Amino acid sequence: HHLDGLIDVMSPCLRIPGRGIVCIEGSHSQKFLQSYCTSDIIGWDRVGPIATAFLTRQGRVLADGMIYPGEKDDQILLEVAEVQKAALMKHLKLYKMRSAVTIRAASELTVSASGDTMDPRTKALGARAIIPNSLDLEDDSDYTRRRLTLGIGEGNELTNAIPLQCNFDLLGHICFKKGCYLGQELTARAFHRGTVRKRILPIALTSPIDKPIDRAIPEINFSSQLPPPGAKLKRFNAAENDTVGDIIATHGPVGLALFKLDFALGQTSVDSSIILDDSSIHSDLVVRPYLPEWWPAEFTSPPNGS
Repeated sequence: HHLDGLIDVMSPCLRIPGRGIVCIEGSHSQKFLQSYCTSDIIGWDRVGPIATAFLTRQGRVLADGMIYPGEKDDQILLEVAEVQKAALMKHLKLYKMRSAVTIRAASELTVSASGDTMDPRTKALGARAIIPNSLDLEDDSDYTRRRLTLGIGEGNELTNAIPLQCNFDLLGHICFKKGCYLGQELTARAFHRGTVRKRILPIALTSPIDKPIDRAIPEINFSSQLPPPGAKLKRFNAAENDTVGDIIATHGPVGLALFKLDFALGQTSVDSSIILDDSSIHSDLVVRPYLPEWWPAEFTSPPNGS
């Protein structure tokens, strides 16, 4: 059939929930953003979104998001978590000074899980585009589960975190070749020293498996739920204070945790698997980290010297 393979224009357009748009416009828009975001906008070809982040003076995450080209050459659109939008706008306006830019919330726009541009962090997250908010849209109810299963944190899950622990160097948020930007010094130093001892990994509630960590998503127990963010993960049969990870996001039986890499990448059997703080909830289940499909091969060994 001659229409086979084309997108069904009548299919529902799904909105990615909890996202907001900030519009930066003016003759200095590119130069201004270049000084405050982690990605290289001067070398950007203005095609499709690029992943980025904005850091505090202390090099911690203020907001993460995407940068899209606007309709005009001097217009850039920032997609960020709605909960981070006000803080990011306040931050940018503080540094605007005499730059020829205007910064405003673009409530007339929203983010769609469709279109012909892919999520820049990993194609496995699917399409991503900015569209008019006036369209009759349904939320993509599967987005959070899909994102967490792929091991990608965003929004409040990452606020005040260390950029490299959020895997921003692996997912394309940071350009290490660009000039100075706010918060760069600490990030660059950690990167060049190779001193990242913890990283975010996806986790799943699963039956005990006697095999090393791998890229396969474990057989998830879908009738169960991980404990809420903030819960500590400990070694199986280990001392009380032997914490190896902290849960930062959950969605039913899948989630994200910030792990000590020497533990997460070095485990070889169920003896070093991890169990919930309150093991009475699911006495027959363990929390297991695994490597997402985008995880680089050179990062599959525990860090040196740890």
